[in-house]
Amino acid sequence: MEKRAAPLHWVMTPFEHYMYADDIPSYPMACFYDFYFDGLFDRLLFLDALRHAIHAHPLYGALVKGNPEDKTKDIYWEFQDDHLPSISWESSEVPISYLKQGFLDLRTEVGLRLWLREGNGSTFVLMQHHHSVADGRGALQFVQTLLTSYHHLKTRPNVPLLPIAFDARLFDDRNTFRLNWRFRLAQFRLGFAGTMRFITGKPVPIPNPRGHNFVTGDDHFPVPNSVACRFDPAYLTHLSTTAKTCDCKINDLLLASLFNGLKDWVASASNNAKQTLRIAVPIDIRQDHHRSLAAANIVSMAFLDRKLNEINGTPAFLKGLRQEMDQNKEWMLSLTMLNAIRLLGRFKHTLKIYFKPGKCQSSTVFSNMGVVFKNTGLPMDQQGHVISGNIKLIDLTMMGPIRELTPLNFMAYSYAGQLKVSLYFDGRLFTRQEADQMLTLFTGYLDLSSRCAF
Repeated sequence: MEKRAAPLHWVMTPFEHYMYADDIPSYPMACFYDFYFDGLFDRLLFLDALRHAIHAHPLYGALVKGNPEDKTKDIYWEFQDDHLPSISWESSEVPISYLKQGFLDLRTEVGLRLWLREGNGSTFVLMQHHHSVADGRGALQFVQTLLTSYHHLKTRPNVPLLPIAFDARLFDDRNTFRLNWRFRLAQFRLGFAGTMRFITGKPVPIPNPRGHNFVTGDDHFPVPNSVACRFDPAYLTHLSTTAKTCDCKINDLLLASLFNGLKDWVASASNNAKQTLRIAVPIDIRQDHHRSLAAANIVSMAFLDRKLNEINGTPAFLKGLRQEMDQNKEWMLSLTMLNAIRLLGRFKHTLKIYFKPGKCQSSTVFSNMGVVFKNTGLPMDQQGHVISGNIKLIDLTMMGPIRELTPLNFMAYSYAGQLKVSLYFDGRLFTRQEADQMLTLFTGYLDLSSRCAF
């Protein structure tokens, strides 16, 4: 394995600083990914593959120098070979214990933890990724490298696993975006209007039906609680056909269904039809020069605001969502958020103060990861399950961060031909039954939209 003699350093990007500043013990800025494998990993080979993946994606082996209150330019990553993640590897009977109640301090620990539990010829892997290290695509990029490296070590034991080329200088390009004057003009004109809507809007938190207060305090931690629904390949094909008929994308149908489902939930607790629901939508802003970079955060956010009395099942509502999302992606309007964070990060304490607990930034978050593990180069079975050496990835569940007043995070993705929507919910506020009820509202409207009866 390649050794680097001296530590490597990169200044934090504005988005990485945002994720770092908004990280608190009661609400860690953590993404949790569950992986269900058929088969048992060879431990030594897995650890070698993990080291190889960290060298290919060095932010997973880096510590942060600097505090969240500092200016962005004064905070940087430091990579060294001996910075390895925490790993708990036990039999399936051993429960998972969350270190420091789930909080991961990037100043003393790299932004990755792993738990592996084995039993009955299968392996469950839980990964905790700090969102400052990578976005969802970056995290999957890291996992893909891990599985590809393990496959090589397992199936070609006599062929050395060569290090993946990594250019430390080019890695600074993760915060570089190449835009012509038309893009910049559109961002100034349209992005400014969006920024004003964000600042002046007052999104409502998704209410707890039992009227419990939101839990705060460093002694609490939202242990990953999730529910999920899945749709078979035939349903996914039907959704695709419906989207074409409605002149939109599957993502637009999912967003419209989520808005309507959440409207029903909120309306059951309040008769104020002028309340605003805000869905934060992560937007992948990778350009061509980002495609070959190591795992990182190359993402921003779009914020969709709708008052309860504006949400309905009409074609006009669906068309409005489609146009707003298309406009955002076409002109990269979500870069406006990065510019605002960059401005806040020029002053000490500003980012930490702006994202302090007690303010609802969004009602919920909805991410669509598309088809995951599609072009890994690894073998697959007939159903599309990825095979790595002696193990097979049967299923996965992806959970993005939740916040004090954004206690729900929805994520959609397709694997092995099936569409899956997972809901990570704050178990201190909602029961599993209530989370299932919210998913049922969502899937009910999705069924209506798939029949153009929405």
